[in-house]
Amino acid sequence: MIRLLALLLWLLPLAAGAGDPAPIPDFEARYGIYKGPLKIGEAVRVLGRNREGLYYRSQTHPVGIAAWVVDLRLDDFSRIQWVDGRPRPLYYRQRREGRKPRLIEQRYDWQAMIAHSRYNGEPFEIPLTPRAVDQNMYLLAIMADLAAGRRPTTLEVVEGKKMKTYRLSYPGTRRLDTPWGEVEAVGVERRGKKETTQVWSAPTLGYVPVLIVHHGDGGRLEARLERLNGITAGNVPPRRTKEAWD
Repeated sequence: MIRLLALLLWLLPLAAGAGDPAPIPDFEARYGIYKGPLKIGEAVRVLGRNREGLYYRSQTHPVGIAAWVVDLRLDDFSRIQWVDGRPRPLYYRQRREGRKPRLIEQRYDWQAMIAHSRYNGEPFEIPLTPRAVDQNMYLLAIMADLAAGRRPTTLEVVEGKKMKTYRLSYPGTRRLDTPWGEVEAVGVERRGKKETTQVWSAPTLGYVPVLIVHHGDGGRLEARLERLNGITAGNVPPRRTKEAWD
């Protein structure tokens, strides 16, 4: 369960420089993470700005019974800028607290096309590609591509100590009953050798993911959007929370 929860948590962010205008407004999205009917975690994802520029942050922790058996907290933080309508990482940090603590830091040199990384203090240099993102920005990149009408079939992600290529497909649309009522969601699927992740994003909510479904060796996990601030439709009070997904 620990590995499955960790996978979904991050699926579920140097000074930024000028960059291009932001195609996605600042927002805060809060998710419940479920295994069947049991809520095992909570996550918050924030696109915002402070004195140093734009940032994207994800924080996750177990709740309920899972908090007794899963010793895991994740805090991912990215400094970003927008370039040609897509997010570009400038600095990334991941703090993992619990049974297997971890600290990853990456500084992105786009002139030299190198990510200077430290993984628990061990230095690495990772060659970059022009559209690469850090592992925290996976969902933000999907949001930006969907909002611009782009449907890339690959996404290159600096993950851990190396670059990985995610293979993407688009299973169409579906209607989902959410705390904001029924919405149409666009699907993006990433299929690996032993696991599949589907991300369902709602155009009426600025392409914020409303449902993330992960299938792996341990079964099915879901991250369900329960609160949203900063995007127009998200300011409407939800009619209900968990029950909307039943």
